[in-house]
Amino acid sequence: LLLCLLPLMLFTLVSCDEDDTPKNTTIYYNATFDFKNGDENYVVRVEDGALITPPIAPERENYIFNGWKTKGYYWNFSSDFIREDVYFIAQWVDAASIFTTQKNSDDTVTVTAYSGFLSEVRIPEVISGFTVTAIGDNVFEDYSNGNTTVIALPKTVTSVGASAFKNCD
Repeated sequence: LLLCLLPLMLFTLVSCDEDDTPKNTTIYYNATFDFKNGDENYVVRVEDGALITPPIAPERENYIFNGWKTKGYYWNFSSDFIREDVYFIAQWVDAASIFTTQKNSDDTVTVTAYSGFLSEVRIPEVISGFTVTAIGDNVFEDYSNGNTTVIALPKTVTSVGASAFKNCD
């Protein structure tokens, strides 16, 4: 009996693991989005090795959102995987630096030209402190930037000029 119990006891002691952690534990990381527009940071928990979907593009008066950076680099949400806690910082472009505007008689402005490079051109509701209510003639006519996928107008725009988007890719 002793000869049978001794190997069984040895096997039991050797097979016991001191670490009580389950072997298939999923690891999660925090992805923090700092909007840099006065809104509270947004934190989401993400599984190790997963892709992450960014929040809806934030808004900031007089600025245009230009993507998310972490550690000084733009994050590619279609190919960059989460492998650690990540702190994303919103990137902003001063709207007055890429849009030319003309003041209207009612203290609003019309966008009359665009000289930017953005992949998503989201015209803000306010540029230089004035509400944008119109897009002028020919503003984006013949505009072709292989990177641009969106040109979005704010809800404050009530008028779009002739040929504003003619031949626009």
